Amino acid sequence: MSSWKLVSEKGNQEFTFPAGTALAPGGTLKIATGPDTTAGQGVLVWTRKNIWNNNGDPGAIYNSGGKLVSRYPR
Repeated sequence: MSSWKLVSEKGNQEFTFPAGTALAPGGTLKIATGPDTTAGQGVLVWTRKNIWNNNGDPGAIYNSGGKLVSRYPR
């Protein structure tokens, strides 16, 4: 997933997955934001700022070629 992007569509903020990021089939990866965020096993820190709008903020993941891979909500 190196160079893939997670986009908060309302604010157009982008998180780029760091080099070497991999996700095993069926695995999970958490991208965390907020002032109390800490990195750990399976957790990447995007920013210490609050990114997501709690009233509904669609997110999208794009591969390194810019192709939409997934969107929530669909």
